[in-house]
Amino acid sequence: MTALMRRAFYIKLFSCVICGLFGAVTAADTVAITRDAPFVWLKAINNATTSGVKNRDIDGATAALLFPLVSQQPPQQIEANFERQFKLLQEIPVACSGKKIYTPERARLGHFSDIPQLFSVGLRLFVVKDSAYAEIIAELAKAGRLSMATLANSLPRLMVGAVAGRSYTPQLDDVLQQFASTKRLWLRSAEDMASGMTQMLVSQRVDAIVEYPTIMADFSPDNTDKVFVSYQIIETPAFTDGYILCAATPQGEALVKRFNAAIRERSQQRDYLDAHLQWFEPARHNEILAYYNKVYGTHFVLDEH
Repeated sequence: MTALMRRAFYIKLFSCVICGLFGAVTAADTVAITRDAPFVWLKAINNATTSGVKNRDIDGATAALLFPLVSQQPPQQIEANFERQFKLLQEIPVACSGKKIYTPERARLGHFSDIPQLFSVGLRLFVVKDSAYAEIIAELAKAGRLSMATLANSLPRLMVGAVAGRSYTPQLDDVLQQFASTKRLWLRSAEDMASGMTQMLVSQRVDAIVEYPTIMADFSPDNTDKVFVSYQIIETPAFTDGYILCAATPQGEALVKRFNAAIRERSQQRDYLDAHLQWFEPARHNEILAYYNKVYGTHFVLDEH
């Protein structure tokens, strides 16, 4: 049995145990999630095997600060890729997952938190500086910003890579579907999604990838002399909010209410801001601070400790 098969087996076994523990629950049932109630946290697979920057796991760092306010028991944590997380949310009645972008389609799969758990700098399009399309893409960009719709129409042979299971924005999702309809979109769904995407760009299996700057910084391979150039994508905001999503069950609804209260309380404390700041290079800390204060209604300053 391979490692992947063993992982799938244990996840399935654990799902059955949880379902048996809580029994069949209908929407009409009243469920109370107490401070000592167990729950499951679905987290991204940790495959930082290249140049990973330490303490970059903003999802894990912020979640760890919230957990004690949600339950006295630490959650059972299960590693899964994006696609698998959404499947598990439908199988485990007390499952929650972080860093999820809100879409109406996803809202039908579970209960979203009212306020973001975290936020990140917006998506960018990355290309190799000396690649065949680099000069043309640079000409299409305006002040460092690039329209993916313009790119799709101007470069009919451009192959773009993206992570399977992600939802970006409705506008960008529509453009990526345009790439997909002409067989110019490579969706990577393997467990090494983050590092795998950068390797595909380095090896020129794709001409460009859609990715977050922090992920590129963490997972760019050390054994390459390739230089990456990136452009802000017009179809996406400057910052992307990530919410907590819990199972579409009464237990999930109760859990997300606890997370709402936890985020409101913890975001007012300096260590929650620090969990965000350590995810970004110091040159961006001023803009990160301004957005944090806007989202959480705080008044922090950078030299405050």
